[in-house]
Amino acid sequence: MKPHPVFEKGFLVLGHRGTPLRYPENTMAGFAGALEEGAHGIELDVRVTKDGVPVVFHDARLNRMTNGRGFLKSKTLSEIKQLTIAGAFAPAANANKIPTLEEVLQAFGKKTILNIEIKGHPRKADALAEKLLSLIHRYHDLEKTIISSFNPIPLRRVRKLEPDIATAFLIDKNFFIRRTEKAIYRLAGMNAVHIEAGLVNPQFLYRLRSSGFYCLVWGEYDPHHIGKLIELGVNGIITDYPGTTVKQLERLCVS
Repeated sequence: MKPHPVFEKGFLVLGHRGTPLRYPENTMAGFAGALEEGAHGIELDVRVTKDGVPVVFHDARLNRMTNGRGFLKSKTLSEIKQLTIAGAFAPAANANKIPTLEEVLQAFGKKTILNIEIKGHPRKADALAEKLLSLIHRYHDLEKTIISSFNPIPLRRVRKLEPDIATAFLIDKNFFIRRTEKAIYRLAGMNAVHIEAGLVNPQFLYRLRSSGFYCLVWGEYDPHHIGKLIELGVNGIITDYPGTTVKQLERLCVS
């Protein structure tokens, strides 16, 4: 697999849903906060409303993060925009609202690396892939974009429409490491595998790297230990602690 520019920029530090320890996750204020802390990019989640609009939100249900209830996919964009995100605070306009992907790209496109995670099992994967790529081409750069998912089907759709975009398969502890893993990766033509921190071990990472995949780590990981990830050939981390991680990375580069 040929090198991809987004993974060739050195060890990447991406703010996990922004800066969730300072601002509510997946908000405009949180994304701005991650960049203020020095993150090289932002990781965000995308789901689709009832009327087919990609919005930036993690959970399938609205209950945990908003004053609404029920499934996001059963609400129209107009209904979604009437909700308030719990605990949101910032002077920026709509800081306490669920942003659309277009709004995020308008604000941060071309300024930073964006890892867009497709959540769930979108019923119209082809239509979603077309919308994502249309927005990315309009507001962002392919060389600064990663599309990730636990579901290989939308990743395959994206790569079919745009072979030059980076795609990454997400793996957590529930994924059983077995021979069929390579078939899953190849099925979607992915560039990278993003693994949960609990799966970090030299053998697994060696297999991924020797198979030609880039690798990012996500989940609970002590930012003071990122030197280990660099030694293992990991290409970056998706973290709740972007500022601390960047400072530790700078210390390692200086020493």
